Amino acid sequence: MQALRRVLFNPARITPRATRLAPLTASRFSSTLEVPRNLFLASELEKPSQGMVSTAVGDLDPAAPASNVRSEFWRLYVSAMSRLGGSHINRPKKSTLHWLVTNAETREELDTALEMAKVWRMQMMPITQATAQIWIDSCIRLNYPELAMTMLLDQWTYRQLPVSYGMAKLIRFLGKQAKETGDEAKLDDAFRVFALYPYYNLQHDADAYGALVEACCEVNSEEAWRRALVVAEETLADAAPGNHG
Repeated sequence: MQALRRVLFNPARITPRATRLAPLTASRFSSTLEVPRNLFLASELEKPSQGMVSTAVGDLDPAAPASNVRSEFWRLYVSAMSRLGGSHINRPKKSTLHWLVTNAETREELDTALEMAKVWRMQMMPITQATAQIWIDSCIRLNYPELAMTMLLDQWTYRQLPVSYGMAKLIRFLGKQAKETGDEAKLDDAFRVFALYPYYNLQHDADAYGALVEACCEVNSEEAWRRALVVAEETLADAAPGNHG
């Protein structure tokens, strides 16, 4: 396990968004861990540019969607946000957040849903394991794993409840993205996801180790292969008789 811990992270690649790590994550791994964030993606959608999504309900205009956010998506977001207040008896349907995340077609629409997720959590609206899986699936679909990382690294704000399948799926995707972009920081993110398993009371099962080895093998570099070897050795050691009793 010590060998695996030495290759878990390279904290040199840092951006500001995900500095609010939950205490256990920060103390166990690194106080400087952060997640790369490319907030907005150029698109051919013809929408008026409104800058960052507002979090103040009074500032939300149903007729003025944020940049690269469809009108119908924006109207549902504004309507739901206005009904999430603690004193409002007409709360939005429990499926509203899932609908927004599942039907997002741009990164900006996922960012919009993310703003509602913060209020959703603070208002004690339902968040289930399905919620976390829907977020991971949508982030992968829109090639936006940075947002999934932001949520997983900040349990206080988003209260995600991921399952092993979703975490392994995200690890594999980060490996493929590292290969496609040539950015090995994505491989670092794959190790971060792996390291979060205990924090979410998940076991490092065969699928978790397998996903991490696959992610390393996607990246054709000496360092990536070294990390893959360490993970493979740790997998075998963990499966040895006498290590689970």
